[in-house]
Amino acid sequence: MVNVRIGDRSVRRTKNPIFSTETIIDKTVTNIIYAVKATYEKEIAIPADAFGRPPTNPPTVEEVDNLTVYAFTLNSDKMTFKFPVPSDYESGPLMFRFIWTNDGGSDDYNRWVRWRIDYRVVSEYDLVSGTDGSIVVDDLYPSPNGRVECRSQYVSLPVTSFMPGQCVYVKITAVTPPSPALTCKPRLIGLCLKYKATTIYFPP
Repeated sequence: MVNVRIGDRSVRRTKNPIFSTETIIDKTVTNIIYAVKATYEKEIAIPADAFGRPPTNPPTVEEVDNLTVYAFTLNSDKMTFKFPVPSDYESGPLMFRFIWTNDGGSDDYNRWVRWRIDYRVVSEYDLVSGTDGSIVVDDLYPSPNGRVECRSQYVSLPVTSFMPGQCVYVKITAVTPPSPALTCKPRLIGLCLKYKATTIYFPP
């Protein structure tokens, strides 16, 4: 960053037999700043509490000490949410990972869960009904202990780029996983959203 402040103020007086004038010439240059644009990977945590619970087939809400989780009946229960394409989005896909746990039992070690996202990307005046596609991610319960926080791999929406002003509508379900399956309903804690973001900074 280069900051330059130059104050150049001069006064010129001229006189003649008829009148006297004073001309003020004021030239100032302030705050010449060099900014740098950079891109980076940004991750945002979205708690499941922020999602919509439809009147038909919502997941069961459970309280676990200082946490609320949402228990999904397979191939039935659902949650929805909508979000605008982030204002600092640069390019590339939007990626999601699921944060989840089990019912507290000790019998789910190395058992599978499968989460599904149905999505629709819309611009102004587009139809909000319908679905553009769906993606699934499989995850293993990693521990013989109950109530362990699990984090799936990231999965990308199969859209190569998004436009400013677009919104993404999402429906979340838990569907039949590979065998052996989790012995209980999977409990959703939240999602993480990751994307390539842009920022402007001022180097020293």
